[in-house]
Amino acid sequence: MDTYLTNSIRIILFLLIVLTASSISAADVELDEPILPLPLAQDLAPKVVAIGDKLFHDPCLSHDNTISCAHCHRLATGGTDMLPKSFGIRGQTGAIKAPTVYNSAFNFVQFWDGRAATLEEQVSGPINHPLEMGSSWLEVVNKLKADPEVTVGGSLPLYSQSSTI
Repeated sequence: MDTYLTNSIRIILFLLIVLTASSISAADVELDEPILPLPLAQDLAPKVVAIGDKLFHDPCLSHDNTISCAHCHRLATGGTDMLPKSFGIRGQTGAIKAPTVYNSAFNFVQFWDGRAATLEEQVSGPINHPLEMGSSWLEVVNKLKADPEVTVGGSLPLYSQSSTI
């Protein structure tokens, strides 16, 4: 077989492989990888997003009403405070640097040391830590119940699992 024909067959095979591979979408391939591509869109209820935004910026989550999640996780600076060690209530210096919150819902573990498996599990850490927010869930719920912005008749319908979102 001459060189021209051999090269032509190689080019045709290469093009067939490229065209076949490009017609397979990422959804068609099961990846056995710990890191996957981020979804292009999230199907989140606007009311849930609004509640999350309010709580993320609400200093009532801290014992002395001075520190919100946004205090250490500033969205304008990459979702972190850019400090070597973050500080909490009463200006106390914490033991670690605040990790970014960007795309943290997709992390396979939370915190630098992976001690929380999910965001739902992670959120109790800073709320209860005496150097960070120094609060408790009982204290937070009582503060939210006292907030006329979020209560109806002394209950928290916006935060209730049973409410329609």
